[in-house]
Amino acid sequence: MYGKVPMKAIKTNIEINIIDNYADEKYCPLTPQLTTWAELCLCAEYSNVVINIMLVGHTESQKFNINFRMKSGSTNILSFPYANDDSLIGDLVICCPLVITEAAALKKSEASHWKHLFVHGMLHLQGYDHQNDEEEQEMTSLEDSVIAETIKTDQGN
Repeated sequence: MYGKVPMKAIKTNIEINIIDNYADEKYCPLTPQLTTWAELCLCAEYSNVVINIMLVGHTESQKFNINFRMKSGSTNILSFPYANDDSLIGDLVICCPLVITEAAALKKSEASHWKHLFVHGMLHLQGYDHQNDEEEQEMTSLEDSVIAETIKTDQGN
C-alpha cells in the first residue's frame, strides 16, 4: 500500500453525497469542488468512487468516536471504508463545530481546514494511516502534495 502517490488525470466515476445532520451555520464545499478534490486524492485506479460525507455536531461525533474508536470526545474527521478493490466506497464523518474551532486555533480559514480534513479522510479510505512515524511522514507528504494540487485547480490553473 505505501509508496503510492496520487494519480493525476484519472477519469473515474465519482459520486459525493452530503448528509447534513448539523443544523447550525457551517462551511461546506460544494459537491463539484469535493469531486475535484476526491479525484486528486486517488492513489489507484478505481472503476467507481462513492463517498458519503456526514456533517455532524459534537454529540454525534462523540458517539461515533466512542463506538468505533473506543475514544471519548468528538474528533474532527472519521473515515469508514467499505470497499477498496476496484471500487472505493466509504463514509467521512466531519464534526462541523470542531472544524470551526480548530481552524481558528490554527489561524486558517474554515475552507482551508475543511480541505485538509477531506484530503486526510480520503487517504484513510484508501488504507493510509499514521500509527507510526514512517506512516505519518508518508501520509503528511501525500496530503501536502494533494493540497498543493487542489490549490492549483481551485484557482483554475
